[in-house]
Amino acid sequence: MKIIVTGGAGFIGSALVRHLVRARGDQVLTIDKLTYAGNRANLAAVAGCANHRLEVLDICDAERLRGLLFDFGEVRFPWLWGSAQVLQQQIGAHAPDRRCHRHRNESPPGR
Repeated sequence: MKIIVTGGAGFIGSALVRHLVRARGDQVLTIDKLTYAGNRANLAAVAGCANHRLEVLDICDAERLRGLLFDFGEVRFPWLWGSAQVLQQQIGAHAPDRRCHRHRNESPPGR
């Protein structure tokens, strides 16, 4: 099964990635900006696995994210684990100008 895990280099996300890749043999695309809790060392156990790929990417970068999804194969993923969303909500609560904006024409507050 193809699975995308956002925030997959963090503590919880990396535990999920390691399980999916090693125990289940799923094809996993890990997306993480590698800030705050995200750390490549958390994924060391799956670094050499053919069924795992780590992309350092801000999930707010819609253009790169879209390209990455097409590059990964079909744009149908039975599973998307969004552990990065929790952090985005925390950041957004304290710094609204850093939140993701849903509409292309919507600019961050104060700009």
